[in-house]
Amino acid sequence: MKDKTIKIAVCAVILLAITGMSFVISRHCQRHKSEYQQNGINRSQYNPHKTNITWGEILNYIWMRESYYGRDPKCKLIGKHGERGEYQITPIFIEDVKRISGYTINPYDNQSCRKGIKIWLKHYIPLTDARTKEEIYELYRRGLTGYKRWRERRK
Repeated sequence: MKDKTIKIAVCAVILLAITGMSFVISRHCQRHKSEYQQNGINRSQYNPHKTNITWGEILNYIWMRESYYGRDPKCKLIGKHGERGEYQITPIFIEDVKRISGYTINPYDNQSCRKGIKIWLKHYIPLTDARTKEEIYELYRRGLTGYKRWRERRK
């Protein structure tokens, strides 16, 4: 009798977990739909689940390309276009992220940079066809207009 009670309890917990998870996924999709409607973007233009790349992989790839695997001594210096920090954040990029979300990036704090880059990419990826890490990096490095020119030259 005791084994049967335990099996029933386990089944009930699993059922509740599945039900709760489907509710969370449903709410997540509704939130994305309302964001697309607010930004005037057709939902079919961009599916955030279309690629298997995670944000961590994208941000690590950008960090690797911008700071030469984190071993570039120049990444602590200010570049000729005002690039600062390991992610080589420019003043224009800082202003754009602030315009999009109100968040101010500290270019010398990696977590702040990662948050700002994620905000910026979430805003601009739906406006492009960038799907791979390399394409997303080019979008980050060149900006929206430069990325579109780069894509045209590649075709």
